[in-house]
Amino acid sequence: MRNEEDMNRGDSLPISGILRERISCRSFLPQPVDPQILRKVLEDAQRAPSNKNGQPCHVFIASGETRIQLEAQLVDMAATSLQAVRGNGSDPNMQGDFPGRYVELDGVYKERQYGAARALYGALGVQRADMQGRVDAMLANWRFFGAPHVAFFAMDRRFGLMPAVDVGIYAQTLALLMAERGISSCMQGALGSFSAPVRMAFNVSDQLGILFGMSFGYSDTTAPVNRARTERASLADVVFIRD
Repeated sequence: MRNEEDMNRGDSLPISGILRERISCRSFLPQPVDPQILRKVLEDAQRAPSNKNGQPCHVFIASGETRIQLEAQLVDMAATSLQAVRGNGSDPNMQGDFPGRYVELDGVYKERQYGAARALYGALGVQRADMQGRVDAMLANWRFFGAPHVAFFAMDRRFGLMPAVDVGIYAQTLALLMAERGISSCMQGALGSFSAPVRMAFNVSDQLGILFGMSFGYSDTTAPVNRARTERASLADVVFIRD
């Protein structure tokens, strides 16, 4: 992964190169992102497209003491939720502000999910029967994987599918702009599960709902978990072209 020094020398990968390099980073260095760099990236992300130029995405970024307080509160809430379902084979209710936000995958989609889980837990050295290890790995989401910054993406609760797509487009744009500057990230649906602490920290309007979040900072390239790699479906499975 390139860093800011590479950018200053003019070294820059095309988007295709960035996509080949990027991973969902799950272990970060404590080094924060320079505020001026972050502001520039956020300004550029404002150019992300949206349906009818509605620009429905609201972003709440926590660093420093706010981030520390959110971690403590969210880990406590998540641990309580996980403890409530542990042992009965069910998943915790993580629908958050948008009922139906999570839909159980099946078929080939479930197979891909299992493949990603095997890669992640394998890199962590967590066996399938190690329930505590699996819980600890899950709680790492709300510890933001040690990242110095975390972003929460929100939209108006009245909105449906298309504005949610726009929020996703914005988030992807932001992640790619960060990667261009050597800033790693991890998109996390889990960070939309317990919104109360985020609402309190940022005085978020009741009209807005938190969809998901993204931890970001500089990757700890020595961490075994960051060596996990997931497979991608073949082009023939997802793209269909006719002349």
